[in-house]
Parts: sequence; C-alpha cells; structure tokens
Amino acid sequence: MTSGKINTILITGGCGFIGKQLAGRLRKQKNPPSLIILDNHSAGTFKDLSPFVDDAATIARNDLKSSRPLPCVSVVTGDVDDSEVVRAVVERSTAIVHLAAHTNVTTSLEHPESCFSTNIQGVFNLFESARHAGINRIVFASSNAAVGEWNMPLHEDLPARPISPYGATKLFGESMVHSYVSSYGMSCIALRFANVYGSYSLHKSSVAAKFLKNIISGTPLTVYGDGKQTRDYVNVNDILDAIETALLRTDVSGVFQIGTGKATSILEFISILEKITGRSLEIVTKPERRGEIVHNLTNPQAASRILDFKCKTKLEDGLADMWRWMLEASQ
Repeated sequence: MTSGKINTILITGGCGFIGKQLAGRLRKQKNPPSLIILDNHSAGTFKDLSPFVDDAATIARNDLKSSRPLPCVSVVTGDVDDSEVVRAVVERSTAIVHLAAHTNVTTSLEHPESCFSTNIQGVFNLFESARHAGINRIVFASSNAAVGEWNMPLHEDLPARPISPYGATKLFGESMVHSYVSSYGMSCIALRFANVYGSYSLHKSSVAAKFLKNIISGTPLTVYGDGKQTRDYVNVNDILDAIETALLRTDVSGVFQIGTGKATSILEFISILEKITGRSLEIVTKPERRGEIVHNLTNPQAASRILDFKCKTKLEDGLADMWRWMLEASQ
C-alpha cells in the first residue's frame, strides 16, 4: 500500500507526444517527483525524451523487483497489455498518468483487435494492478470519440454512443474510472481530450502535424469530405496543465471534457495555416472516412467549475509556435 504523497509518477506512453512533454514539465517542479516511464517505443523512443529530461535512464524489468532506489527518471520497455510488466511498474509508483493507447480511428477500423488489446486489456491491467498496489491517483487520457456524434457541444451528461472501435475502447476506460471509484473507493479521473496539437509532433498523424509536414514538403493538403467538418483544437501545453491539475485534485473523480469550447472547420483551419505560413495551399479532396465524427466541440464548463481549469492558448498562436518548431525540426 502506498502512502498519501505522490512522489513517484508512472507515465505510460511517456516517450510519446504528450508523455515526453509531461515528463519534462513534472521534472521542472520545485520538488519534482520521480518518474517511471513505460513505453513500447512505437510512437517515441528513449532519445525523444532528451529535450525534456536530462536524467533519464533505461532499466530492466528485474531492476523493478530490486530494493535499490530507481533513477529519478526510469524508462522501462514494455506494452500495457503485458500484465507482468504493468504490475511491476505500478508497484513502484504512487500515481499514474495513463497515456499509452492505440489512438488512430482509421486503423482501429482496419485492425480493431490491436486497438482492443492495448486500449482494453491494457487499461484493465493498469487498473487492477493499481487497485492491488493502493495507488492514490489515476489520470486516464480519454477522448471525445468515447461520446460519439451528438449535437454540439459535447458535455459529460450525454449518453455515450461511440461510432468507432477506438471510441468504444475509450468508453471502456471511462467505465473503469467510474466502476473502480464506486466499487473500490479509488481516486480516478478521466480527461476527454479534444483534438490535441502542438510542437514535438513530427511522428503524429493528427491534422495539424500532417498539414504542416505537407506544407514544408510542398505537397497538397488532403481534405476528406467537404471540409466543413469541425474540431475543437487544444494545444498540448493546455493538456499538460490539465493533467497536472488532475494529479493534484485527488478529491475529485469522474470524467471531464478538456477543450477550448471553440469549433473550427477544416477549411477555416487551412485558412489560418495560409496566414501563418504566408503560402497559398493546394487542397485535394477525398470522400469522407467511416467512423470519424463530423462535428466535434467541447463544453469545458465542468472542468472550469470543478477543477478550476481553462485552456489558455489561442489556436492561431499555438499553430504559429508549432509552425516555427516544425520548420526548425525539418532542417
């Protein structure tokens, strides 16, 4: 059983887009916690941590079973659907941020078995290990895909009806939050991220990352459907703020929408990119894709009222920062 203090945080998927930046943010705190990062290196590697933490060290699974102190930032290679390694890293932690996931809607349609293995078996492994270890806090990264297609904006009281295997798996994770809070008295919170964008996302397949990479390479932007579909774009720095807030608010459990509350169509998004880059952009249109939500907008009032959290970054400012970073990273 762990003590009440959060002094060692497990970040699953900690080498990925959000995870590596979260690691850097946490290590810059006045009294930084130790970190254990579990990652299979499918969307990020140990090397990707170096711009954010300078004291990371890879460790073997057997090191977790030793009584010796771990490095300040310990990186363990493994998958969340491996119950043995999950149990080992959880037992050395006092809080968990669960970011590791199969995140692509399209590939979840093509290979739902892979999505379910990571996003369902992996989540079950994590919650069960946390229950037995007496973990004080779990922050679960969810998505608006768990809610499905509704009249906008999305809020926490809507009945969930996901329209993709990916969305269904995220709903499972949210159900684990509710059920383990109710059944076992655990402290768990799910944050439904809107569409996250930002720097350090070269490996991402998000709209912002793909479009900016296309602009740099001089290739056309592919738009699926009529381009009028809308998204709520939230900057990664606001996501990091939300996670830090959720880690501290152990008195609050449940599901919260995290977004700006502002809808932007794909065509409007491209117009902003033209303004930022100073380029006229060529567009290629293709049929809309199955399983993707047409309109996506978050109502962030519950997060504002209960967690005292609000997104701060304006889309144009966030994209301008991302553009500058992408230009430098591509050289």
